[in-house]
Amino acid sequence: MSAGTEGIDTHVLDGQLTIASGADIYIADSIRYGHHDADGNLQTAYLNGDSHTDAYIPNDAYAGDSVLGLIAMSDIEYTGYLPDHTEINATLLAKNGQIRVEDTRVDGSGTSYTTGSGFRKKGLRRLGSLISNQRPVSTFIDASNAVTHGFVFSKSVFDRSQQERPPLGFPTVARPVE
Repeated sequence: MSAGTEGIDTHVLDGQLTIASGADIYIADSIRYGHHDADGNLQTAYLNGDSHTDAYIPNDAYAGDSVLGLIAMSDIEYTGYLPDHTEINATLLAKNGQIRVEDTRVDGSGTSYTTGSGFRKKGLRRLGSLISNQRPVSTFIDASNAVTHGFVFSKSVFDRSQQERPPLGFPTVARPVE
């Protein structure tokens, strides 16, 4: 673990891990894949995860093979404790629920609505994938097109390494090799 830019913890995973919950999972810190190089410097899987203005690009110096799976029987929730610039490297699976921002919900018709005051953060960068029973919500925009809950800027990148190395315990589908 290393200190984040705003005093918030950034958790760094160097390896493979799956965490499962019979209820909800709450994400309150940034989570990055990282590996120390020969000089002892931490190399993260992607660069600029804590900036919404710089390009979110693979780090050629990263030699790790980390993969994190988070499985919730119900919801996975981004909490207001997250840093203003958040990076999440993980595959998120909400089996019977939603992947959403705190104080938002999605009804049966797919319409999102708020349930409280929520939070507003600058940016979210995701490396991995999202699997949920309802559509995911990382931003809620009101009738005047203002972001009232969630992240103003967001970027998601599918982690292609999951095709050959999915998180432990995740469902897989046999596909022909191209």
